[in-house]
Amino acid sequence: MSESGCQKCDTTCCSCRNNAKTCVICADSHEPTIQQTCQPICDQVITADQVCEDGTPKSCGAETQIIPCQCTGKVNCFTCPSDNSQCKSCLRSYKLLKGDCSDCVQGAEMIGEFCIGGVQEDLNSSLSGGAVAGIVIAIIVVIGGIGGGVFWYIKKSKTQLKNVGQGGVMQE
Repeated sequence: MSESGCQKCDTTCCSCRNNAKTCVICADSHEPTIQQTCQPICDQVITADQVCEDGTPKSCGAETQIIPCQCTGKVNCFTCPSDNSQCKSCLRSYKLLKGDCSDCVQGAEMIGEFCIGGVQEDLNSSLSGGAVAGIVIAIIVVIGGIGGGVFWYIKKSKTQLKNVGQGGVMQE
């Protein structure tokens, strides 16, 4: 049952709150996610650097990942390094400290097993595809503008020199 009112929790959830929108305790054969929902536990064995997504093992690090990656002895990892000994990066709302993701970022609140909210620290230090495309287009436009300006100036100079060479008067 929901803590606020009498709305029934989702069937995957044993205890919920916020009008049954967020789960606090998951039902058997389900595990909590960082979105405060529950998803099926994988029937198959999850190996190092894998995550269970809706009952299926997947590689860690996908943008849609909502449960921790399996890094040896660590919790709340988003990705693991190749030796799998610590966290390489953390799930949303966690901060990475010495290979560990147990502390919430500033402004996040520990609710149940997860940090919820807060300002996300850099999850992945690389730029998104859209950002890279925007930067490339801006560089092309700037180079094109400079090239066009140089071409126009040279063309104008040649025209003026041609007029002077033909006995014309150079204009300024």
